[in-house]
Amino acid sequence: MRTTAIAVLACSAPLLAQAEGWEYSVAPYVWLPTISLESARAKDSSGLVDGSRLDIGPTDYLKALDFALMLTGDMRKDDWVFKGDLIYLKFGIDDQDIDFARPGSGPVAGEYEAVLDGAIIALAGGRTLVRTANYHLDGLVGWRRVAMSLEVSGDLDGGGSIDLSSDLDFDDAFVALNGRYAFGDGDRWSLRYYADIGAGDSDLTWQAMVGLGYGFGWGDLFVNYRHLEYDFGDVRQFEDLSARFSGPSIGGIFRF
Repeated sequence: MRTTAIAVLACSAPLLAQAEGWEYSVAPYVWLPTISLESARAKDSSGLVDGSRLDIGPTDYLKALDFALMLTGDMRKDDWVFKGDLIYLKFGIDDQDIDFARPGSGPVAGEYEAVLDGAIIALAGGRTLVRTANYHLDGLVGWRRVAMSLEVSGDLDGGGSIDLSSDLDFDDAFVALNGRYAFGDGDRWSLRYYADIGAGDSDLTWQAMVGLGYGFGWGDLFVNYRHLEYDFGDVRQFEDLSARFSGPSIGGIFRF
């Protein structure tokens, strides 16, 4: 995927920065969100399907995971800051608890399969707005791209089948705040937080993260809770499609 390759290079850009005057970091991490996809109405060859929803938890997709890559990084010079983030997932799951309902007939029982494949890429830049000995707050402007394919299919207990698919290909601009507060002079424990909101191809997207870090000579270890949400609007077979990714993450920040 060309966009994924570009994102990998962008997230790795801090490694190519000139050493003089620059501080930079690279952070591989593991994020284990519950993934929720919901639409007000969908349409396949068998007709309209109201209230379609798919929930996938970490225990579901980890055993069916084909590939995953999660990487973030930043580079700083004086008050300037640039950040990049890449998430790539590919998995296919059988027999999920997917609740479908048709107008006037209620839930439709069956066995379903879901396949999700693609990337979420974000790049941002801005300046440090507040800086003290143990605290900084950055203001950022950025771009986030979703490039994913979603397929849901299944056999209905009462006969017939459902076959839904869509390519999620969205570019959105956002504004963000990014901060870190170190507890005490030792700078070992720190509070990390981040929030953004934006729109563009999607009707609305927003993200929030809060976590704790512990510092070492080479960088930090961190544990975060992260929530990313999209209101895509109408997308091919889906009306009012939305997506939520919410759960803990853990990783290490390597500083250079």
